[in-house]
Amino acid sequence: MKKMMMILLFGLLATIGIPMVAEADETLDATEVAIFGAQAMVPNSPEDQTEKLQALLSKTAKEGRALFLPQGNYNITKDIAISSNYQLIGDSTGATILHNTTGSPVQLTDTTYGTKTNVRLQNIAFDGINVTLKLTNQLILENNIFYNPLKGFVVNLNADVRVKISGNVFMRDTAHMQPGSDFNRAIYIGGYSTPSRFQYMSEIDIVDNLFGLKVNELDAIKSTSRSALAATITRLQAAIESGAITIPNEQNYLSTGVNSFSMLKDVTVQHNFFYSPYDNENLNGLVGDHAIYFRGAQNITVVGNHLRGLQNGPAGGFKFKSGRNITIMNNYLRNTGLIMYGTPEIGLAETQAEGSISELSNWLVANNIFDFKYWDNKYAIGMEYNKHTGNNNVHNGVFINNQFVNYHNIPQNRRRELLISSGGGFRPETSFVKGNTRDDGLKNGQLLVENWTEADYGLMPSTWESLISPTIYDQYKNTTIPIRNTLAIPVATTIVKGQQVNPLQLVDNINDADEVVPTAKITNPEVLNEIGQQKVIVQLTYETGSLVTVNVPVTVESPVKN
Repeated sequence: MKKMMMILLFGLLATIGIPMVAEADETLDATEVAIFGAQAMVPNSPEDQTEKLQALLSKTAKEGRALFLPQGNYNITKDIAISSNYQLIGDSTGATILHNTTGSPVQLTDTTYGTKTNVRLQNIAFDGINVTLKLTNQLILENNIFYNPLKGFVVNLNADVRVKISGNVFMRDTAHMQPGSDFNRAIYIGGYSTPSRFQYMSEIDIVDNLFGLKVNELDAIKSTSRSALAATITRLQAAIESGAITIPNEQNYLSTGVNSFSMLKDVTVQHNFFYSPYDNENLNGLVGDHAIYFRGAQNITVVGNHLRGLQNGPAGGFKFKSGRNITIMNNYLRNTGLIMYGTPEIGLAETQAEGSISELSNWLVANNIFDFKYWDNKYAIGMEYNKHTGNNNVHNGVFINNQFVNYHNIPQNRRRELLISSGGGFRPETSFVKGNTRDDGLKNGQLLVENWTEADYGLMPSTWESLISPTIYDQYKNTTIPIRNTLAIPVATTIVKGQQVNPLQLVDNINDADEVVPTAKITNPEVLNEIGQQKVIVQLTYETGSLVTVNVPVTVESPVKN
């Protein structure tokens, strides 16, 4: 009988605010016949294993145990009902794949309208399967891979509390997208506001996830990722290399990474990589709709994220429609921006009867890098406030030390300053703006507020600490900004044994006109003297000091004898 003990550093998790799922005393191997008899699951079997998985999850939950599913493919044809204490853990050393064979949506979901506790889904590759849960306390989705999705929101969560979404990879290709913006989503999080239920979704950590990718750029993405996400990427690459997962290269057809339409508070979105398709050769009808799009949200922290492939107009970047206590710091926004609407929304009230509220208050926007690459022929770039249908209930805004870089790539007559006061917006009496810069040689390098006069600046408080607690800034000011301009890709090559190889010829897409060519070296040159298919490791060092490591397939042939 196989028994796998699971160990979690609960003290560490509690310290950093990540919700904990009560740890099962032990895990039971779902394929172990000695434990489960005829109900034991069979890796790589052509049979439908839905009923087996449902039965085993129910059994282990009742016993206070987790269900371990070894690597392999398991066919699923119907929804799996999720209840309290369901813990499904895949193989961290290989690909545990739940494969939807029906061509129609299949999901792991709750079938009753009641509160659940203690749910974990970890190390699973969900092929055509989504997760839909409501009213769950203590939920962990960790190190999973979602691909070939058949529904709009791949993960759809409603009124859940204490949720950790970490180290996951979300993919969508052209075969699994629809034209427009409504279908091509990844995560939904939100609560309820009805006469019978007024409930927030709260205490959410969305950390170290990858939203969209190109397969041939995974090494470069991994080089900019922290360990939790890097481990999932490595597992995905191994599954692709072995043929366990077969997918097209472009997997970034996502309109939105994280959505919320109402009733959301106490959320951290940190260290994620958002990658949409605006830099692809063909959008295939997709319309962008933001990396995150929150309506009526409060107590939101957005720190240390990387954004690329979004629009630098009204359909890009981070978007909020009304928000209270919002921190946006140390993000890298490649060719996209920040949009703040005053639209009245549900989620800032204490009761359902209060209805929608228009409010933008207590905003800290600091240390972000906006890297401009080209003009999208749209009106909004960088930072934009829009009253929309709101009432200018806007106050306590701190905008400090943000940078517009490579701004010369935007036509000069289209470059704007900080659009945070258009039609009202953030007023100098309750705002603080300082230290924001532009690198296009204009305005002495200062990034100013459009339409503010010198007199307006004189109305600002003497320090920003009177508007926003410095504790918030101090907590995140040293967060690494995940800068990476281009994403290097391997160039498959054939050489003759003993042939001298320039490492720069083994990689492509290493820099653009805004970036100095990195230095390159092969870290395992000994393999170039071994006949056959080799994996050559090329390490790129950029002027900023960042390192990118790319694995290149190289065929080494024997010298031709005369």
